Amino acid sequence: MKTTTMKKEEEEEEEEEEEEEEEEEEEEEEEEEEEEEEEEEEGFTSCPLGVASCNSNLIKEFVTNLYHCHHKEHKLTLVVVVIVVVVVVVVVVVVVVVVVVVVVVVVVVVVIVLKMTPLPPHYPCSTTWPRVVVLLNVVPEAITT
Repeated sequence: MKTTTMKKEEEEEEEEEEEEEEEEEEEEEEEEEEEEEEEEEEGFTSCPLGVASCNSNLIKEFVTNLYHCHHKEHKLTLVVVVIVVVVVVVVVVVVVVVVVVVVVVVVVVVVIVLKMTPLPPHYPCSTTWPRVVVLLNVVPEAITT
């Protein structure tokens, strides 16, 4: 009795396993069909390699489409990178030019103001420092009046 019952249980387990395997295979087939449908909707024809019914033109078309899409993405990426680099370089150059112009203008104005500032009477030499001292004394007075 026990052996018959055990045999029945084993047979039932094997049947259940077979059913599970069949269900898994069916699910895989359904997934593959769904993927194929999605690829067809996107304009790609599914053609697994090694299948004798595959048309070489389909493979060539797929590779060509893949190359062109990939190439366009790279072109777009390259264009964006080039635009960003050019904009950054232009901004840096403009900032540097503005800073240099401001520094030159400030230096020229300071030199002109210092040359126009008279030396105090008790400084016989023509150095710049007495002029700076006079200028520093004159500017606050000019601002307050």
